Parts: sequence; C-alpha cells; structure tokens
Amino acid sequence: MTECKRCPYKTLDKIPLLIFKDRFYSSPANSATYDFMAHMLQYHPDDLEFLHKRAQMYVDIPDSQYRMDFKKWLKRCQTGLKTYNKIKEV
Repeated sequence: MTECKRCPYKTLDKIPLLIFKDRFYSSPANSATYDFMAHMLQYHPDDLEFLHKRAQMYVDIPDSQYRMDFKKWLKRCQTGLKTYNKIKEV
C-alpha cells in the first residue's frame, strides 16, 4: 500500500474484514468496509487493484458476471459508497 500519513491501515491486520453486498466488491455491507473503501478511493485508488482483480475472478464462467475494466470498477465503487451513505442516513 502507498505510504500515507492519514492512513489508519498501517499494517495488514489493521485492515477490517471486507464485506460487500455485491459480487463486484463495490458496495460495502458494513461501516468498517465503507470506511476502508472511502479512505482508499480518496487517497489510494490505484491500490484497490487487488479487489478489482478478485471481483473479475469469475468472469469466464458463463452468465456469472461481465468483465469490467479498472476505471469502470472504481466508478462503480464510488456509486456503491454513495448508496451506502444514503441507506445509512435513513
């Protein structure tokens, strides 16, 4: 991970269990995942490539999901964070 003075995730064990609502790993299911994704999207978007690769793991299985490039996936993550924020506010 890129060095960051603001980053609360200094070591791997500080990264929370990442739980998502969708198979694209773009919509957080809990506040810890939301906090992690929000920080990473703001300060280290390129470091999220490991999640993108994991989300694309099943694209070769027929009818499972479609292939998505990294830029589109980042956009989808931003939408997922906004949706989570709206739900949390209600």
